[in-house]
Amino acid sequence: MKLIEYKDRQQQASYLATAVAGQLNAALAAGNKASLAVPGGTTPAPFLQALSVQSLAWQQVNITLGDERQVPAEHERSNAKLLRDNFLYAVPEVKFQPLYAEAEDLATTRAALSANCLPLSVCVLGMGTDGHFASLFPAAAQLKQGLDPMNKDVLLAVTADNIPEPRLSLTLAAILQAGHIHLLITGAEKKRVLEQAERYEAKPNAALELPIQALLRHGSAQLTVHYAA
Repeated sequence: MKLIEYKDRQQQASYLATAVAGQLNAALAAGNKASLAVPGGTTPAPFLQALSVQSLAWQQVNITLGDERQVPAEHERSNAKLLRDNFLYAVPEVKFQPLYAEAEDLATTRAALSANCLPLSVCVLGMGTDGHFASLFPAAAQLKQGLDPMNKDVLLAVTADNIPEPRLSLTLAAILQAGHIHLLITGAEKKRVLEQAERYEAKPNAALELPIQALLRHGSAQLTVHYAA
């Protein structure tokens, strides 16, 4: 794992956007398409805005989300709305693979994700103060399946008592297929959680208490952490 600390969030967003664009360009040079997954929530907005002005053959790029709340795309809690408002409006030529699906369409969404985006060229993740990434929450009923690095499922329906809506989430197994993984975190509390995860004993159930530990353990070779206070 590589850790980069920035003087402020503006520098963090700019550097990460430049790095991701460079990695996507390298993927395009090696083939004829590239793919990217980005996080939801509020933290990634400056990064998405900085990414939208990068020079890239965006028409050859597929973009998706690391997870999605199962609400319509116009809903204020939709990660697709965050992406549309901060990135897609400026880069309409990019191919967007949404993760909103009615229960009966989950298999179709999973197949489209696999066909259009996987394996990911680049995956950018966020992290909560409870150590979750994507929608792999400590309280999720499906957490053990989601953190299994050998899981053949790339997309998981996730429910938990402490989250208001059901969600779809990339599994750890799908994330680990990415050529490059970036973890975008801000604030001292999240840094403390990351440091706690690094200190956790490598015991079988530790990641069920602090899911980010599974990413640190299995994805350290391709993982870069970007931190700004």
